[in-house]
Amino acid sequence: MSAAFALGQRVWSTARIVWAAPFAVRFRGVLQAMLAALLLVALISWNPADPSWNAASAQAPTNWLGGAGATFADLIMQSLGLAAWPAVLLLIAFGLAVAIGDALQHRLQPTPFKIFCAVAGVLLLSAALSAPAAPAKWPLAAGMGGLWGDAVTGLTANGLGALKVPGARIILGLLFLALALWSLAYTVGLRLRDFTDTAGWAAQKGAEARAARPAKTAKPGKAPRAVA
Repeated sequence: MSAAFALGQRVWSTARIVWAAPFAVRFRGVLQAMLAALLLVALISWNPADPSWNAASAQAPTNWLGGAGATFADLIMQSLGLAAWPAVLLLIAFGLAVAIGDALQHRLQPTPFKIFCAVAGVLLLSAALSAPAAPAKWPLAAGMGGLWGDAVTGLTANGLGALKVPGARIILGLLFLALALWSLAYTVGLRLRDFTDTAGWAAQKGAEARAARPAKTAKPGKAPRAVA
């Protein structure tokens, strides 16, 4: 029994060393980015009329990845609505950050808190998108935030409505949106200084462009008018 336990401990220690090895970390990053890229392709070609778990159809799937792509695209759209797009893009970004290393990790280092903020940001954005009524052309029965957004916003709005709070859905939508933007900005490493630096750079380039323009000269043949 002790020999089996020792062997198990050794196998576990070896697996942990291999899992944490740089080549294994980069491989996991590449694999994550590739799988997320495939999911992005499925989302781009998503068609709500394609056969899936939520739609029975005899027609052939039009999704670029076939039936599997149609199923996964419909599943994530039904769950998160339009928030599925930033979710997939974040998966690609974090995968590339892990695969490439220091070139991207100074902003996208996948710390546990950043992963938490990424998940929270996507879910909060889903809830914010479900606050307004979906347009008539929206193809899903769920709102623009998917089933998750409808559940969170609906339950919270009903609770505030029971307390006679006016405009509960508007208040919740703005609150969820602000929290989502903050969480996602922190996730990708955006800072307030980045916006001020960008504005300063744009102002400097505009001033340089105006200074480089040639000064307007008077047309030849026209003498200046004498002042009496």
